[in-house]
Amino acid sequence: MPHPLVGTWEGVGDASYREEWMPLGPSTFEGVSRTLERGQVTSEERMRLTLFADQWVFMAPTGASGVTSFVQVVTDDGTWIFENRKHDLPQRIGYSVHADTLRAYIALWGDLGRRVDFVLTPSK
Repeated sequence: MPHPLVGTWEGVGDASYREEWMPLGPSTFEGVSRTLERGQVTSEERMRLTLFADQWVFMAPTGASGVTSFVQVVTDDGTWIFENRKHDLPQRIGYSVHADTLRAYIALWGDLGRRVDFVLTPSK
């Protein structure tokens, strides 16, 4: 059975965005997130989700600091939350897949009021 994140997801906010997730093996997935404005890619980020030492780890480039790892702290019925409290922003990354909707967010650990939400549906 494929991982629920696998596929191409699209959403609209201030700009359009797309996430594509593909398996690299049974316990490693690669994601590419693109932001589009007027049909042009304005930003692109590569991400990796891998099982390491019996724990899921989400890795993403974070500016000049290189790659930052976020360790999974919650898995609950299609919801995955990853944290790295030492990172400036984000400190928490969440993904939730239910039916045909992928909900994702980035936030500070103790300040969910500054949370940025993304709602995506499968690309057609």
